[in-house]
Amino acid sequence: MNQSREAVNMPEKDPTTWQFLAAGIMGLWGAVVSIVDKVKSGKIKQINAITFLGEITASLFSTYTVFFLCVGMEFNIYYTVGVAGLAGHYGPRTLFIIQKWWVSR
Repeated sequence: MNQSREAVNMPEKDPTTWQFLAAGIMGLWGAVVSIVDKVKSGKIKQINAITFLGEITASLFSTYTVFFLCVGMEFNIYYTVGVAGLAGHYGPRTLFIIQKWWVSR
């Protein structure tokens, strides 16, 4: 079936592949910076595969949660990718901030 964009009523500002990948790269970079910061400050004594994968997973989940929220709110894509990168750095703390914001609405 070959339907046009209007026929399926798709949004005009859907994220493209490069935007999705840019958000992921920013989130991964934020996660790595967060892990290095935790090792330097002594919060993590030694890094192992399980800790690393846990941090990366939480950071990417936070990154894409914020990314899709910003896309849904129609923010500028550069702002969206930057904020998604910050969300990746903060990891699970981002989700608590979003939860507090959502409940207070």
